[in-house]
Amino acid sequence: MFTQLLNPLDNLTLTCLVALVPVVILLLMLAILRWPAWLATLVGSIITFALAAWVWKIPFNDGAHAYLYGAATGVWSVDWITIWGMVLFNTLGVS
Repeated sequence: MFTQLLNPLDNLTLTCLVALVPVVILLLMLAILRWPAWLATLVGSIITFALAAWVWKIPFNDGAHAYLYGAATGVWSVDWITIWGMVLFNTLGVS
C-alpha cells in the first residue's frame, strides 16, 4: 500500500508550488491556448500522473488504479447530473 509523502521536496513551499503545476497548466490550456476541454484534461492528467510518479514516488499500479477510479467517479457524476437534468427538462417541457 502506498503512503503519500507529505513533503517530498523537503521544502513545503516548493512542494505546494509543484502540486499547483497541473492546475495552472490546465487553466493555461483552457483559457489562453483555447484547447478543447477533453484534450486539456487528458494532457493535464498525464502531467499529474508524471508528477505523482516523479515527485511523490507513487508506484505505477497504485497510480493507475487511482487514475481509473477518479476518472470513473468523474464520468459517473457528470452523467448522473446530465441524465437527471434532461429528465427534469423534459418533464417540465411536456405541458
